[in-house]
Amino acid sequence: MYTKLVQNVIISWMIQEFLKTNKSRIIRLFLLAFWIIFLFTLILSFTKPLYQDEGVFLAIAKGIAGGKLPYLAFWDHKTPGIYLTWGLLYPLLGTKIILYKIFIWVINFLTAGFVYKISERYRESSGKYSAPLFLASLIFFEGNYLVAEPFVAFSLASALFLILKPSQHRSWYFVAGLTMFFAVLFKQTAAVSLIPLVVYVYIYKKDGLWPLFVGLLTPTLIFISYLLGTHSFTAFWQQAFVANVAAYPSEPFRKVILAWFDVFRRVWWLILGLMAFFIGNIKFDSKTWLLISLSLLPVITFFVRPYPHYWIQVLPFMAILAGIGFLRLQEYLFPNNVYILPIIFVVIIASFGQNALWYRWITANLNAPKDTEQTQATEIINKLSSPTILTENRYTGFFFLSNKSPLTKYIYLTEVNEGEHARQQTLETLQNTHNVVILWPSDERYVYAKEIGSWVRNNCRNIATFPALDMTIYQKD
Repeated sequence: MYTKLVQNVIISWMIQEFLKTNKSRIIRLFLLAFWIIFLFTLILSFTKPLYQDEGVFLAIAKGIAGGKLPYLAFWDHKTPGIYLTWGLLYPLLGTKIILYKIFIWVINFLTAGFVYKISERYRESSGKYSAPLFLASLIFFEGNYLVAEPFVAFSLASALFLILKPSQHRSWYFVAGLTMFFAVLFKQTAAVSLIPLVVYVYIYKKDGLWPLFVGLLTPTLIFISYLLGTHSFTAFWQQAFVANVAAYPSEPFRKVILAWFDVFRRVWWLILGLMAFFIGNIKFDSKTWLLISLSLLPVITFFVRPYPHYWIQVLPFMAILAGIGFLRLQEYLFPNNVYILPIIFVVIIASFGQNALWYRWITANLNAPKDTEQTQATEIINKLSSPTILTENRYTGFFFLSNKSPLTKYIYLTEVNEGEHARQQTLETLQNTHNVVILWPSDERYVYAKEIGSWVRNNCRNIATFPALDMTIYQKD
């Protein structure tokens, strides 16, 4: 018994010595495994059909590339950055969705570069955790979607990077102001993130305040002049601001919280890093409060809907805090509790790997069949002689993919545009227009404009059905 005890002590000592002497290799191995799993999920993310918001943005972008004006030719309650961007790229990328997906990941990787650089300014060696934490969390927050939030994150992260430069010319503050403008151009809620940035410059970098405001206000005035010159300012204001405040329907609070919980439980290691940052001795200086404010302040605007991509606005800054937290864990646990950190690493890799397998199942059983049917349906639609098309909200991607023109400016129907009687106008236009293609779901449980679906089933010809998409193609002769 004594001999066995001695053996156990020796083995335990040898393991501890091995872990201590191979600390760097263990960390590198953990990060390598983390990157491999991330790249696996990244590849899977390219097999995904277009969803409603993506279809809306791309459809408006296609129209802009054809010379039409947002807010006049198309109704949407977003600020126009996303479809202006896709509109500029449309002549180059066409309807090749894979190219747009690659582009959004280029933006995400550029943001990860800023995350790395900013994190290193806060704590040296923390960037190696912060950047992969940001990228690995993105897919679960819908960062692979062709939506506005990745551009917001890029703009805000670049602004923080420029403002925190240790020694700089005033022109850098001007550029920071430009990036802050573009953040709001992509999404209204980005304005909340500007508050801590402006306050920080006002208090701690007064020499940069005027260049910052010039950089922020100059493109704002140019944009307003553009809207006035195209006679679209009133429509822009009514749709992007009045409709959002007066008509944007909030989801039940419980539903929102449960949706957030479902996402954050998959990226619990991000929460672990945040907890590690806030536990123990922290130097709460001005730069730290700036980072915390950018991470938390915009969250007050997220409670209206349970959409995970809202969180991308704050994800770069949360990832920086979490990366610093992981570095603190590393510095504390390896010398004092040498076993615990490798165990945490193994659990994180196992959890992330399980998430990747879940995402693989989603891809194989849901996304891939829908993506295949989306391609097949586009071919059928393009062969039909109808010049115009009407779709239910979930099929807005076909406005972009097909060679048809939207029936009305209301390319989606919801409570937000009901103030203009969008449903009634759309139905009346459909009834009075000949030769229209209509895409409508077979299951109407989640359809907003049910009266349109009822009229279509009773008055239009069934062309084809796609079960994975739950979509039927109708034609009104």
